[in-house]
Amino acid sequence: MGRKNKRLPRHLVVFRTSAMGDVAMLAHALRALKEAYPDLRVTVATRPVFRAFFTGLDLGFMDVDIKGVHHSLRGMWRLAADARRLGVDAVADVHGVLRSVMFRTALWLRGVPVAAIEKGREEKKEFIRKGGRGVKPAKHTVVRYCDVFRKLGVNMSCEPRYQTKKLYHKQ
Repeated sequence: MGRKNKRLPRHLVVFRTSAMGDVAMLAHALRALKEAYPDLRVTVATRPVFRAFFTGLDLGFMDVDIKGVHHSLRGMWRLAADARRLGVDAVADVHGVLRSVMFRTALWLRGVPVAAIEKGREEKKEFIRKGGRGVKPAKHTVVRYCDVFRKLGVNMSCEPRYQTKKLYHKQ
């Protein structure tokens, strides 16, 4: 799909530091992003232990030490300064926690476009409240990640590659 839109980012930083399963699912969204935009430079800001999930993908990494140097507000601002030095021109916050809000805000204040995940908390609360009856299924996490990339002007397909079946119980 090439870079037809000049406002598309050239170097994107993607922030996700915890919940191992969610970090593992991020690899699928990044694979779809790199298939659509092979020239896009992508840096993943995550903990070093999660690097293995992204093997085979052409990505850069920023190690986030959430128990050490990047623990505090000052640490997140320091991490944002490191991202600026790398030449990042867009931020995709696929975590949506206080730490990632501090990181993206530090970059946003410097004029870097940011996009954040919508976790669908209200949909999930409704699902629980109604016991799942009469409620449409929630969006898959990988699709939510791709929605964050789309907010930054990226045009890509990222639908799950499986079909769901509705199971009927005979009575």
